[in-house]
Amino acid sequence: MDELKKHYSLLMNKTSDSFRKKRMVRFIDLLRVNQKDKILDVGGLPDFWHGVGLAENVTLLNRNESPESNSIKTIKGDARNMNMYSNKSIDIVFSNSVIEHVGNFSDQKLMAKEIQRIGKKYWVQTPNKHFPIELHFCFPFLQYLPRIFQDIIVQYWPFSFPKKWGLDPIKELNHLRLITYSEMKILFPNSIIIKERFMGFTKSLIAYNNSN
Repeated sequence: MDELKKHYSLLMNKTSDSFRKKRMVRFIDLLRVNQKDKILDVGGLPDFWHGVGLAENVTLLNRNESPESNSIKTIKGDARNMNMYSNKSIDIVFSNSVIEHVGNFSDQKLMAKEIQRIGKKYWVQTPNKHFPIELHFCFPFLQYLPRIFQDIIVQYWPFSFPKKWGLDPIKELNHLRLITYSEMKILFPNSIIIKERFMGFTKSLIAYNNSN
């Protein structure tokens, strides 16, 4: 485990994404990740795992085909119904910034239930609804505005991730439901909830359980 953390720290020192670096080191530490663990990344992409030292352990589950990867296995599936996996059949279920995109709160409950059903351990991260800047569209307090104003802003605001990635901003907005701390506790009642902070505000929420 210490070797994995060291390896990942060296990699991420070459990047500017300090949140990702700290989050992954914490993930490896708190879940006691080792190189024998089989990891299911729900909604992830191959690039996320390259250089971590765990790529050969990872299977990506997505509703659409994942990009080709030489070392990472992929599978098509729906996070709300992962019936291809039996109870507690996965060492670690991991999900990063996905649960806010699966639908309404009932859909999010289904995803959370499936993660807890199939995973011996799990780690689920999502942006905090009450962070002052909406992190997908990079616009202050967007989540609190009436929908008519949201539609106008996301279509014309040039600095959002959907714009950067060439996605339809209205479609992305339609599929976005941000989660609060109290909702995270409802979704993952037997978890420890971490608040990732930035400038005194809770930027992201992480629910994890490291008990087998």
